[in-house]
Amino acid sequence: MRKLTAIFCFVIIPVVIANGQCKKRYADINDALTELIKMQETYINAIQKAKTAEDVAKAINDYADSFTQLRPKIESFEGKYPELKEAKEPPEELKENFAKLEQSAMKLTLASKSISKEHISSPVVQQAIDRLVKLSRRPESSVPMPNEEENQ
Repeated sequence: MRKLTAIFCFVIIPVVIANGQCKKRYADINDALTELIKMQETYINAIQKAKTAEDVAKAINDYADSFTQLRPKIESFEGKYPELKEAKEPPEELKENFAKLEQSAMKLTLASKSISKEHISSPVVQQAIDRLVKLSRRPESSVPMPNEEENQ
C-alpha cells in the first residue's frame, strides 16, 4: 500500500499538475482577449445607442481609453510568447477566444459603419477618431505583425 501511495505521489500527481499548467500556458492572453471583447461590446452598444455626435465621440474616446489601458499587456505577449509570431493559427487554448474576437471585430466594424454621415463629419467625432487611430498604431521600434509586413 505504501508503494502504491509513493507511486501516486511521485508519478501521478506531477503529471496531473503539469497537464493542468500546460492547459493554462496562455491564460493571461485569454484574459486579455476576454477583456478586449468586452471593450468592443461596450463600444458597439454605445455607438448603437448614440443620438448625438457627442455621444459618438464619447463612445470612441471611452474605447480609446480602455484600449490605452490594455495595450501594454497585449504588447508584453510579443516578448513573452515569441512562438506565437510564427504560428499560422492560434494554439488550441486560444482558438475559442480568437473566434469570439473575430466575431466581435466584425460587429464593431458594422457598428462603426452605421455612424451617420452627419455625426461622422462632426469635428468632435473626427478628433476622437484621430485619437483612436494614433493610439492603435504600433510604435516604430516594434516588430510588425505578419499582416502589417504584407501590406508594406
